[in-house]
Amino acid sequence: MSSSAKKVKKAVLRRLSVFSGIGLSGIDRQTSWPAVSPSSSRFDQWRYEQPVDITNPLAIRRTLDRRVTFDSVWHSRHKTEDDFAEITDDADANKKTERKTRCSEFSLLTSSISENDTHNHSYVNTIFKNAELNHNDVFVSAFGKKGTNAGDYQDAKHITCFSNGELLITDLINDRLQICSNVTSSVTIFSPDEIKQPWATAVTTDGNIAVTSCKERCVKLFNIKGEFIDEFGQKYFVRPTGLAVDNYGNFIVCDSVIDKVSMFDKNGTFIRFLGNSFIQEECFNSPRYVCVSITGEIIVSDCGHHKIKVFDSDGNFIRSFGSFGNGDRQLKCPYGVSTNKYGDIFVSDHYNSRISMFSREGVFIRHVVTSEHGLVHPQGLTISHDLYMYISHGHLKANEILVYKLSDALDYEYSNIIHYV
Repeated sequence: MSSSAKKVKKAVLRRLSVFSGIGLSGIDRQTSWPAVSPSSSRFDQWRYEQPVDITNPLAIRRTLDRRVTFDSVWHSRHKTEDDFAEITDDADANKKTERKTRCSEFSLLTSSISENDTHNHSYVNTIFKNAELNHNDVFVSAFGKKGTNAGDYQDAKHITCFSNGELLITDLINDRLQICSNVTSSVTIFSPDEIKQPWATAVTTDGNIAVTSCKERCVKLFNIKGEFIDEFGQKYFVRPTGLAVDNYGNFIVCDSVIDKVSMFDKNGTFIRFLGNSFIQEECFNSPRYVCVSITGEIIVSDCGHHKIKVFDSDGNFIRSFGSFGNGDRQLKCPYGVSTNKYGDIFVSDHYNSRISMFSREGVFIRHVVTSEHGLVHPQGLTISHDLYMYISHGHLKANEILVYKLSDALDYEYSNIIHYV
């Protein structure tokens, strides 16, 4: 490094503004960055070295108490040793058993996170102001951090919401699924040998759990206890990603390498490919996620084409919307897709770092959450029947889950929607 470059570097370092929020409540500005630990990523180390503009809303962070969910939404519980269960394979007994494990770092519903632990979280340099959310949408909570312990994530790709309010979250790098309970304040780790690089999950009509395994190139079925049942699709997949189950029990599976979206019946028998590879509007380029709307339409995020494509329940193409860009009606590599009870379509606009809302016809309505609220590269997205929205996000890999309560108001004034079906 030349002497002039060293002088510039020293001048920049002298101008760095550092923040912390120790002992403050609500939304506070930082006066010092937490120390960078050996486990911090190179991106985190770079970020901590950058100057912070105090006029920039992204320089405001949530204090630790914002990680604790509100009593009005979740039931407060005290964490105990019995709150954590890991599904393991007992070789001696040749059957699945539950092993209770202690994990002092998991804090889905408890405030066990210390000030020294904040550097592991992607929210350190973000803002969450409910006043900035439109239509009475409310930020509820955030949980998870980078790691391998219970409640940690290395790459949370997908979120499934059970009817009882529990969340099933896939972790591609940790090779496991985690069920987070809002009733018992616990997390159950599914890590049988059969799960390798899980991307997405879906609940079958029989109440079992279907998982796309990227490494083994198939869809695997487990019961709710984590016991392996069956698998299918090895002849059709190279890298299965998004997964959904329709009202008839059929499986819809994306493959981001061969650019196909396949439909299988409830027994795992191949039915058809969606779309037409010879028609530009119907072909795919790296499809990542899929969901089924309340009306039975199949909605696919066509990541490479920066579009959302909609098919009927038989797999016939209906419409598409979106184009490359950062405008209101544009997308940059859409990831997770989900719908609410009105049929509105919500999209994780990955590289625009926002959640965008469209009508079922593809008419843009509004951006629900953006980078101004601290959202960074969203991936998994799901909306529960009672309008709670769950998002997995993170700078390089998704390691935090955000929870929002969406407004139940219709958005007629923001589009030319005439009615909902």
